[in-house]
Amino acid sequence: MHWTPFDSHRPVVIRSDEDGQAVEREVAPPPRSEISIMERPLLAFVDAVRGRASAATTGRRAVAEFLVLQAIYQAARTGTPQTVEVGA
Repeated sequence: MHWTPFDSHRPVVIRSDEDGQAVEREVAPPPRSEISIMERPLLAFVDAVRGRASAATTGRRAVAEFLVLQAIYQAARTGTPQTVEVGA
């Protein structure tokens, strides 16, 4: 798959193998939002600070997600499985 991120106007191209042959197919991305991908985290943070429903990850969940990401990087760096224990 070739996908130029961050609201690019370039097409999304999927490359696959069909019966041993390389196949390339262009797919249309979903409609663009008025809010860019770079603005969404900031707006979620503002909602959380103002006490509104928010998609922002905060508190224990944020710590748990950070630990998972840290373990992914550690596994990639060392080539060894990692275990993440997250409290309830």
